[in-house]
Amino acid sequence: MNTMSIDAMIGFLGKSSLEYDQNRVNGILTEIDFRRYVEGLGFTERVSFGGWIARSGGSNIYGHNEIVLFSEIIQPQKSYSPNRKMPDPPYGLHTISSILRQNGITSYYCSAIILNSNDAETVEWHALEIGVPSQKTYNKISNGGLIGFMQNMARVDSKNQNTKVSDIPVEVIAEEFSKASLRVSLQNIYMMEILDIDALFWGKQQTYLVEVGENAHSTDDYLGDYFIIDIETFIMFSHFTAKRGNLHSLFVVREIDDMVSRNLVNWWFITFEQLAQYASWTPIAGGKNMRGGGSSVVRIPKSEFTELKAQTLAQL
Repeated sequence: MNTMSIDAMIGFLGKSSLEYDQNRVNGILTEIDFRRYVEGLGFTERVSFGGWIARSGGSNIYGHNEIVLFSEIIQPQKSYSPNRKMPDPPYGLHTISSILRQNGITSYYCSAIILNSNDAETVEWHALEIGVPSQKTYNKISNGGLIGFMQNMARVDSKNQNTKVSDIPVEVIAEEFSKASLRVSLQNIYMMEILDIDALFWGKQQTYLVEVGENAHSTDDYLGDYFIIDIETFIMFSHFTAKRGNLHSLFVVREIDDMVSRNLVNWWFITFEQLAQYASWTPIAGGKNMRGGGSSVVRIPKSEFTELKAQTLAQL
């Protein structure tokens, strides 16, 4: 049948090098809440889940080549046989991929086949270049098809990991599994630095890469009330902006009353151009990042954010 069960997906995630602690689970829930909130405002056709952005690793070529990858979501108990007809990418991905291409970033839509049922190690990913004027075909990523990326000689994830995954909501297991499977496959084949993109939003004027965060605002004598963003995300957004093309980013905040109860206060957003203009020049220590390590954060005055509602989204 070449299928994957929910239990097999959970088993794979439990061996992942990513630590699914409460911090990461909260991040996953926040991304889901954002998409549901935007859909509830009437923008269902203009928001989607994100993907991965990666750049080449290795001496003398570090950062010289960049790609974005969007993955098909492997559905539980659906057949993914080696002779399946590979799907067409979602139409909207061609738009953002064309923009990324203009900025020197190649985009791929990745689809899977399953060689042995319920064996996550036998998921085989195939990539289709998108955002180009000519018709392309799917190619197996293990065939060395990512030009400019060096082969990786060491496996990234150990099968001996014991990661807690019981807090991941069942309804997002398939999406998390698909993204994690693709990431592991890529990093086991190629030397690359890789970060996730939380969501995409198609505005009337621009298309945006979206980072979604959950913040309980803090207060400072210099900044007043402020929100924070992880420094690695700030650097990634800065990198996009430095390309000086038509690539745009949004930082969305789900404001909560505190980090324990997580009751929603409001939704806010800021464009990266605005964020970069008013962000504090002095990073401060943060808590755990979504991979379980320590983080540094950048502060942005809350007064520079715009309330996220139908009227303000319609203006983007």
